[in-house]
Parts: sequence; structure tokens; C-alpha cells
Amino acid sequence: DWTKELSGECRVKMLEKGETSGTLYFVDSITSYDDRMQNIGRAASKILSAAGIDFGILGSLEKDSGNEVRRFGEEMLFQELKSINTEEILNSGVKSIVTSDPHAFNALKNDYKGLPPVEHISQTIVKSVKSGKIRLKNVEDGSKIYTYHDPCYLGRHNDLYDDPRAAIDAIPGIKRVDMEKCRDRSFCCGGGGLMLFYEPEEEQRMGVLRVEMAKKAGANVIVTACPFCLVNIEDAIKVSGMEGKMEALDLAELVEKHIETGQ
Repeated sequence: DWTKELSGECRVKMLEKGETSGTLYFVDSITSYDDRMQNIGRAASKILSAAGIDFGILGSLEKDSGNEVRRFGEEMLFQELKSINTEEILNSGVKSIVTSDPHAFNALKNDYKGLPPVEHISQTIVKSVKSGKIRLKNVEDGSKIYTYHDPCYLGRHNDLYDDPRAAIDAIPGIKRVDMEKCRDRSFCCGGGGLMLFYEPEEEQRMGVLRVEMAKKAGANVIVTACPFCLVNIEDAIKVSGMEGKMEALDLAELVEKHIETGQ
């Protein structure tokens, strides 16, 4: 249970236990069960809490969003997952949904019907900063240069390019550069299109190529907004021998550690 490591200042409501909230944080499978990616869930929860958003999770009532299931061709299984999730979400009484996973965002927004409005955590961050609900402190290390990697299911599939960059740029003093291949001409990290689940034959891994692009742009920190991308990019940094020279983290992790204390 990834929520157990959260302090008492950040309380995540458990909708499966009958609690109610206005917003559902839809976690999805990789963030729920991968030890490294669980930190994205904790960071997103702290952001929602700092913004004063009344939110909760479905817990064991939440099933996989089915984004990858459908793209594997398992349509019957996808319909079953969609039906269960839709019923639980509607029964919970929430008025809005936030997710930090672009794959879940894509499925809930485009493949499901009749749900409350769905937004990615990057959109939530930008709105909360603009409204003053979240205040961000100066960047921790001014010597680092950040670049943003566009996740396929956030960018190409859902045209969300500006909000993640605006969320990064909201951190005072941060230095950010774009890679040559970015926005609608971005370069897949290799985790999309189900490639995370098998070992394709390729001369050089796509993730390694992407890390080299970040280096060429002059960055030493790659920020993404997708747990699938983060898995691939962190692995690519190790494979390319760039540990200690390049790092990767999720947008939610970056923003959360720059929230002004006392909020």
C-alpha cells in the first residue's frame, strides 16, 4: 500500500471504505504496484493535498484502466475493466478525476463514456499555481539544466504540450531547454506501443537515443510526466553509462519537492 509512507499531513481518502470526496485520484496499475513508480503516487497526492483538493482513491475497487489491454487486442477484457471502473467511479459520487498516468488519462478521457471530467496532474498543477493555491520555492539546484520529454499518450494522443512545461517553468530560477525532437515531433522513449512488455530487436534502444538527445540539448535532468516513460528513461541512463551524469524524474516528483512548506 503506497499510501502508508505518506505523513499525516497528507491524508488520502479511501473511497472503498465508504469515504467521500469531490475528486478521484485514479492511480492505475504501474503506479500502484511498481516500487519506484509508487513515489509518483505519493508526490501527486501531496500536490493535491497542498492545493486543498478534496480527493480520494478507489483502492482495491480500482482496476487497470485497460489502455494497454485494448491495444493488445484484448477487447473483451478491456470492456470488462471499463465496465467495472465506470460503475465504481460513478458510485463513488466524485465530480472530477485526476491521474498522473497519461495511459490512464487517454483511456478514461477517450475510451470511456459518461465519466466526470478527467485531467492530467500537469493541468491540475498549472491551475493551482495560477490561482495561488500552490506556491513554489526557488529551484533547489540552480546548476542543473532540465529538459522535458513529451509522453506519447499526453502529447501526440491528447495534445497536451504546454501544461507540463508551464508546471516546470513555474519553479522560480529553473533552467529548462527543449530537445530538438519535442512536442508533436517528439521521440518515443520506447515504452509506448506496448514495447515496455517485450524486447524488440533494434540496433540501439530508443530510450538510449532519447537520453543522448537530452545530453545534446545540454540538459542533465530529464523530466517526464509518465511512469512508463520514467521506467524506460531511467533504465536507458544506466545502459548508456550515464549514471551520475544524467538523471530522470517525474513532473509530480519535481513539483512536489518545490512546494513551499507550511502549505
